Amino acid sequence: MNWSYIAGFLDCDGCILISKRKKTSYPSIRVSFFNTNKDVLEKMRVFIGYGNIHENPNNWRGTKTFYYLQCYANAQNLRILRKTIPYLEIKKQKAIEAIEILENRPHPQWGSLRRRPIKEVVNLYLSGKTQKEIGEMFGVGDSTVCEYMRKYGYSAKELRRQTRKRQMN
Repeated sequence: MNWSYIAGFLDCDGCILISKRKKTSYPSIRVSFFNTNKDVLEKMRVFIGYGNIHENPNNWRGTKTFYYLQCYANAQNLRILRKTIPYLEIKKQKAIEAIEILENRPHPQWGSLRRRPIKEVVNLYLSGKTQKEIGEMFGVGDSTVCEYMRKYGYSAKELRRQTRKRQMN
């Protein structure tokens, strides 16, 4: 199992759903995979690290029972989409749209960081600020900033490497 396999599955038997919520101004993002083989979906769930598998017993028109793996959490969906986007063909534009929404929405569970989209925090880090300085700006500790970035798939080490590459070019 690897991310290119997951991307191929998403392109063929998957769905990136972007739906507007009535209660908030931010759309809801859901990534789902569908198949008649529950074992394949279970292996994917283990590889991805989260998600719920459901059975659709509605056997209409004599078709086989099918299963679907649904991923609801924004942070994990952002991770899936970032990991699969290099391999996507059919759903690449939808993935780009979903990533843009997820990266630019505030996240309520991170104290004063909640009003800051993850993209803004990453841009501060890329501009040369340390996690400690970013934490002081928002009244949280550097470990909270680190955890916040890691939860949304950003590694400080990888970001530093990308910054050095850009500076060399």
